[in-house]
Amino acid sequence: MKMIHTLRRLKVKLEVYRFYIPKRDSTKIRPIGSPRLWSKAMLRAIELVCRELLEKHIGEYQDGFVRNKGCATTSMEVIKNLKDGNRVYQFDLDGFFNNVKPRGLTIFLRKRLKGMADYILSITDLTIPKMKTELQPEKELIQTSEGILKKGFTQGSPLSPLLSMYALEMSGFNKIKGLVMFADDGLVFRKKETDKIRQELFNINATTLGIKEAEDKINGWVKDKFKFLGLTYDLMSDRLF
Repeated sequence: MKMIHTLRRLKVKLEVYRFYIPKRDSTKIRPIGSPRLWSKAMLRAIELVCRELLEKHIGEYQDGFVRNKGCATTSMEVIKNLKDGNRVYQFDLDGFFNNVKPRGLTIFLRKRLKGMADYILSITDLTIPKMKTELQPEKELIQTSEGILKKGFTQGSPLSPLLSMYALEMSGFNKIKGLVMFADDGLVFRKKETDKIRQELFNINATTLGIKEAEDKINGWVKDKFKFLGLTYDLMSDRLF
């Protein structure tokens, strides 16, 4: 707490270098964040404290950025659901870190972190991107006459995944039956297809927190094949490749 207070009082800027790399099999680019060594050490220390208090409140459906979980546990859960004869609804979140509204989490974080909540949110304001290459068009960063403005949580900050996943909890994702997620990639398994699945996922609470479905991705009930975490599942032949 003392360290966070000092950082806020001195208005220390925690810098995260911003790089761009091409996406595989696409003409699009992917922004990558890499904190400077001192900034990473500070952010990591704060993240460790927050994780002890917040991770236990993240639902079993989430395997991304959670200790003792990963792609393997997610894939096993997918296979189990398919063997049980469930239908699959696939979706992806729009921007995730970029669109989550930090200030929308204030009330929820105060319940878990007490007096630390306001300090944590102020740290997200002090975490700024430092461009290593020319700024590319993206939703999180906006070029203005006064410099670069940012939305959401900064890519590359150790705090961003934890707080963004906590936002999913607060929007009610933990109440959705059959949900399996790895960070912002998700699947919902049900015995029967239903038109109400999007309403369950993206309710008024999700909208308020900036959580919405990616419109440029393929979303909906899977008919034959789907790709998830690098694996392709063939529903017609029960093949995995």
